[in-house]
Amino acid sequence: MDLGIYCINTVRYLKGEEPVWVFANMYSTPGDERFKEVEESVTFELGFADGTFAVCSTSYSTHKCQRYRCFTNNAWFGMDPAFPYQDLKIEISTKEDDKFPVPVITPKNQFALMMDHMAKCIIEDTEPDTPGEEGLKDHLIIDAIYKSAKEKKIVEIDALQEMKEIKTV
Repeated sequence: MDLGIYCINTVRYLKGEEPVWVFANMYSTPGDERFKEVEESVTFELGFADGTFAVCSTSYSTHKCQRYRCFTNNAWFGMDPAFPYQDLKIEISTKEDDKFPVPVITPKNQFALMMDHMAKCIIEDTEPDTPGEEGLKDHLIIDAIYKSAKEKKIVEIDALQEMKEIKTV
């Protein structure tokens, strides 16, 4: 719930669509007191209607690997590291391992940008770039991941397909 949500949100953003199924597995080292109440690691697949899928892994006990990679027919791209709040590094390559020029992104304070954006939305009475519905969709997928791991089978994510516009009062 704490770490895997970044994988889920990144995949949904990059695909521009919602997954239709998940398959998940969870593991905790036997006898490790740190994981009495929470799983140590989760590996999951997100499947999309067009046949593409994402393989994701998250763990509370592994802090060295914080990357993602997206593979296409003739290239790959990603970030390593991808999830810390600073020093993000973009990677791009073809299958022949020809390196592309990596865009230079000027570091910015992400929290200040988010707070400024939220304040502007309140002042101008506009919707945020990432409304709460996006977080709800991530959590519906997390629920399906837990269900899949518990039942040890693929779980279809009907809730996302049926989700209508949610109005807040």
